[in-house]
Amino acid sequence: MVDADLEPPLWIDTHTPSLEDIPQDDVQAYLQEATDSPLNLFIHGPKGAGKTAAVDALLDEVHDSENDVLRVNAADFFNMSKKELANDPRFTHFIDSKRRRNTSKAGLMIHVVKELSANQPVGGTFKTVVLDNATSMRRDFQQALRRVMERHHETTQFIIIARSASGTIPAIKSRCFTLPMRAPTKNEVTDVLETITTAEDVTTEDSVLPFIASYANHDLREAILTLQLAAQTADPVTPQVVADEVDEIGLEEDAKDALGDAKAGNIKDARKTVDDLLIDEELTGREVLKLLLTGVRTGHEYGPEATTDLVEVAGEIDAQLDAGTSDRTHIVNFLTEVHHATA
Repeated sequence: MVDADLEPPLWIDTHTPSLEDIPQDDVQAYLQEATDSPLNLFIHGPKGAGKTAAVDALLDEVHDSENDVLRVNAADFFNMSKKELANDPRFTHFIDSKRRRNTSKAGLMIHVVKELSANQPVGGTFKTVVLDNATSMRRDFQQALRRVMERHHETTQFIIIARSASGTIPAIKSRCFTLPMRAPTKNEVTDVLETITTAEDVTTEDSVLPFIASYANHDLREAILTLQLAAQTADPVTPQVVADEVDEIGLEEDAKDALGDAKAGNIKDARKTVDDLLIDEELTGREVLKLLLTGVRTGHEYGPEATTDLVEVAGEIDAQLDAGTSDRTHIVNFLTEVHHATA
């Protein structure tokens, strides 16, 4: 699902659950108890299970001040350059020019976490550092994080969120309560969608919400975004409307596959996907470029610098497409630039 195609605000943001609304009863029960005991947490589960939303619900209960909460997306964090780390408003007052010049990127990241953990809470007895997408954390960083967690356990709670438990070292997991978070069932997803349709005054045919839940394949985020996109397209929302949107989403997945192949240097495979989009799906070169650019903008793995460079390249290629020459050639050139920008 591509957020850029949706009109703000996104329903995944405006309909974030309270603890009582978390669809997985077992997770809901544990987090209710955790409001009285600020333990370090390691939460892992599949994409779209609602891990980040559940953590946000917990933090809303625990903290009166947002100043006592720091969220770091590990995927973005580790893709930042030293310059970007030093200029990020969350971190800039921790990194002076001398430290930036004389410290490695890994050393800067460790320094930032140490400084964040050492700060005293503003409105309560402790603060919380949330490390989301933690599968991206390097082992040397995890070793340093373990020592930070030991040193600041009285004033700082750490919540680590990952899709899999396998990439996190035992020394980190041993300092956390591990909470596996299963994917919500089809009925649980349908119940959440029903609540949103009532709140947003969306008219749907009876079979639509179970259809969306089935399509989303236990991915709650995907289901909510699909519902919003369909609701913006037609009133009432029918299975056919949703099916049309699902077809478009499938094309976005093809574009992501092409980007992944290009990033890995598999230009031949990326070119084949482009041919499928241009010939089999009968898209124009500009439509394929839009899909690819959306994939770049919404992909955590590209990083700010590469994303900016590729947006500029896309602008140049968009102008070249007006010349009426081979759409395929120009799109493959863009994918080659994806490889160079991320190599």
